[in-house]
Amino acid sequence: MEILPGIGVGELNFGMTKSQVFERLGFPDKSYLTESEAREVQYFALRLALTFEPNNDDRLGWIEVHDKQSTVFGVSPWGMPQPQVLDLFTKSLGERPEKEDYRSFESFTYPESWVELQFEFGSLSCINIGVRYDDSESPMWPVKA
Repeated sequence: MEILPGIGVGELNFGMTKSQVFERLGFPDKSYLTESEAREVQYFALRLALTFEPNNDDRLGWIEVHDKQSTVFGVSPWGMPQPQVLDLFTKSLGERPEKEDYRSFESFTYPESWVELQFEFGSLSCINIGVRYDDSESPMWPVKA
């Protein structure tokens, strides 16, 4: 499964409805409302968490990827040392990350690209991507191919 920042993951694109996602992947293994009233669904076998945002007509706006078989920018970052992963994303996205230390894990966010990398014990544990927004704070849904 290829992670495409700003677009989606595999056959899932930002802007899809729950019905469209369920048609492709089936019903999720887990579903719940977040504190912000967004619907998050999890697919255990795919190691994906998908968030449908109420402020954006309940469309897919955030994807958490925990699948170590996935790729991004044509390579697998999962076994790379942390500095190499950060270098790959920094060069590919054209921006520098902002670091937050949460003691048990570190988060590196690329705010313009809506990408977050989480590391535990120095190893990549999760890649989070979100729909990008324009200057008027409207979602920039990807064009379907």
